[in-house]
Order: sequence, then C-alpha cells, then structure tokens
Amino acid sequence: MKGYMGRILKVDLTTGKSHARTFDEKYARKYLGGQGFAVEIVYHAVPKGADAFSPENVLAIAGGVFDGFPVGTGGKVAFAAKSPATGTLAESIMGGSIGPELKHAGYDALEIVGKAEAPSYLYIEDDKVEINDAADLWGKDTRVVPETLKKRHGWDVKVACIGVAGEKLSKMACIDCDDRQSGRGGLGAVMGSKNLKAIVVRGTKDLVPNDPRKLLDLALHYQKVYEAAPSFVEDTKYGTGEFLGWVNKDRGVFPTRNFQEGVFNEREKIDPYYWAPKYVTKNKACFACTKPCGKLFEVKNGKYAGVAIDGIEYETLYAFGGACGNPDVESVARANELADLLGMDSISCGVTIGFAMELYQRGIVTKNDVGLDLSWSNAPDVVPKMVEMMGNRQGFGDVLADGVRVAAKKIGKDSERYAIHTKGMEPPAYDVRGMKGHGLAYMTSTRGACHLRAGFYAPELVGKFWKW
Repeated sequence: MKGYMGRILKVDLTTGKSHARTFDEKYARKYLGGQGFAVEIVYHAVPKGADAFSPENVLAIAGGVFDGFPVGTGGKVAFAAKSPATGTLAESIMGGSIGPELKHAGYDALEIVGKAEAPSYLYIEDDKVEINDAADLWGKDTRVVPETLKKRHGWDVKVACIGVAGEKLSKMACIDCDDRQSGRGGLGAVMGSKNLKAIVVRGTKDLVPNDPRKLLDLALHYQKVYEAAPSFVEDTKYGTGEFLGWVNKDRGVFPTRNFQEGVFNEREKIDPYYWAPKYVTKNKACFACTKPCGKLFEVKNGKYAGVAIDGIEYETLYAFGGACGNPDVESVARANELADLLGMDSISCGVTIGFAMELYQRGIVTKNDVGLDLSWSNAPDVVPKMVEMMGNRQGFGDVLADGVRVAAKKIGKDSERYAIHTKGMEPPAYDVRGMKGHGLAYMTSTRGACHLRAGFYAPELVGKFWKW
C-alpha cells in the first residue's frame, strides 16, 4: 500500500517487549489514519472498566493520512487513550512533527501499553526500539527534555514529552512536541501514569505516494482553498485570535470572568490587533503547513521579560484572559509559557483559575485558603502564579490541578454551581447561552465540552451555513 507503511508498532512498557503488526488495505480504507487508527486501537484494546491510570490503559499515536506529505496540514498527529478527565475515550490532535517521523520510521501508528518500573523514555529508530532510563529527565520541563534528548541522540530526532503536571497526574496534563500540544483530555497524565517521560523517534525510510502527480495536484488545490479563505491573510498576520474582537463585541459570546458575562470590556490589549505588531517577531507554522497562524511572541522588557512562546492562540487568550478577567497580555503570555513548560492544557487550566476566582468573589474560598488575593482586579499578578501552583500541585494548586469538577467536590460549599464543564472537561471560548447549537455539540460530544467534535460554532458565528 503506497502512502502507508502498513505497520503498527506495539510497545509493552511492563515487559520491555515490542513487535510490529501489519494491516491491509481494507483496514486503511475503514479507519484512514490519524484519529481513526488511534481511536480504533484504544477502543478495542482497553478492557471495559479499566482505570485511566492503570497499566491496562492504552496510549495510541497515529499520523494522519497525509502525514509526511505537503498536503494541507500534513503534520497533524492524533493521541488517544481513556481520558482521566472524562472517563471516556478521548483523542487529542497535535501539529508537531512526531507523526510524520513515526511514518518514516516505518509505522503508521504506535500502541503503548503497560507501565515502566521507573521513569523511562521510548526510543524508536526505524526497526530499533528501546526503553531507556529517564531518571535525569524526571522533573524537567518540556523545553529542557527535548533539548537534552536531541543532544543525546542527534538534533534530527523528534521528541514528544510531558512536563511536571503529567508526572504528577494532573487530569489536565498535555503532551508537547515542537512547542505544539496535544492538549485536551489529560493524555499527558496517561503518559505519566506509565512512567513514560518522552517518546523519541528517528525515521530514515521513504514514504512513497501511490500517485505523485495526483498528490501534487491535491497539494496545490489545498493551497488555493487556503488562500481563497477570508481568514487566510488575517490568520497569517494575527494568528488564531484575529476574530476575538468580533466574537466579543459583535456577537457577545466571549466567556468572561468564569462565564458571568459574554463581553470582556477590557479586552483591547489581549486582542492580536494590538499585540501582534508589538510582540511578534516571526510567524511559525505546524509541520508541512502553508498557513503560518503560529506567532513567536516575545516580551523584551518589564516584569515578564524573557517570555518567548509559540502563541498566543485564541483559546488561550480566552482562558488566561477573558475567563480570568485578565486584560494584561504579558501576564497572559507568561501564564501560557508556564502551562506549556509544565505541560498543561491552557483551556482547562485557565477556566479552572477563573472558577477559583469566582469562588473568591463569592467568599466560598478566602485568602487563607488560597494564599493569594484572587480578586479579579489582581488577575495580572495571580494568574501566572496559579498556573505554576497547579502544575506543581503546590498548596491550593493541588486542589485545582484536576479541573473544576474534581475541585468543586473537594471544596464543597455549593461550589459545583460555579464549575463550568461538560463530562468533566472545561469548555472553550464560546458562550453556549448565545450559541444554542454549539451547546448541543458539547452535550453530544464523547470528549465533553469540545469545539472540535462539531464545528457548529462556525455557522452560528457567521450566521449562515455553507454548501460544500
């Protein structure tokens, strides 16, 4: 089968053994790749009733159909497992390079089972598969880990890893690769529960398309579709947050101060039209993508001097900005950086902080409980501090580290009334009180409050449906 490698690698961390199994064209046509392969593996391999943190849970990784080819976003990779956050099968997509590299190593998907006895990392180089000691990497952040492993194995290897939050089994822990994150569902904690700090891949095998001419035509067609979209220029200039002002002011569905409001009146300086010209030093794109909506955001001076992140994405502007009533973009950027370094989903993290701030507003928690003044007016100072406390499970951060549903049960005092989630997953940046169809999408999604399982927010915001 050209276009596929035709193999799935299974690694058992408990026994240290691995083997590759083949699949045929029928399997490929049925599940395609990416989410299809990853979800199929988890669905059939995880025993019914297995705990998300048990060795029986499976972490599956699969590159998309076009991974390794320059078509559209040809580097997207899916991670899947039973989610510790929701208890359902959850998958999370990343734009890092680990998927294409896995294909070049000879595998369309990776299935990881069991639990290593001690902190470890998985090293794959074509047909060579090793489980190596990671004691020196445990406790390190998501920038130090890949840098260390690239020095050890060569700068051409690709590294997906977890931060401290994953090690400490935070149910909002994510997986990082190339400053991109597989964010939702707590899959970083699944890696942590398996004592797996990182996955390192080097591939040297050719990936051959079935019809090179047709592939090129398809790549050129996708590029024309991209460039014809009204958002192409704006996304390239300002990133995914370019429509923040429109959602906020024109539509009134930008969740603010833990969903107490739908308009963030102080949002001007977290709007990309303000900060992109001032802080962005260059564009960044996911692997093989020709629409560089990522931005290298750098703070040169002041309290947060030295902050350098790939962002700030729309959802993160909402999570550490609007949801927390935080109008300071440098504070938002620092919170974003800390979440990335610690390995935490910025959406769940920010919404959980906003939840705690509303509890503080209502006197349900106090400064004695938290150790900080969580007043909305104090957001620029406390939001980054709370991220750090949550990622490290320090003090009140330990109460919040597993998200609003778990935190509300711990806090009590009718705090569940203010815990905004669906199936244990904190919602993204669309207020369903003004977007009823999107609310239905949250209710019916297996992943909980997710804007990526049904794109109904798009026609609701635009006010029309498209004919495809």
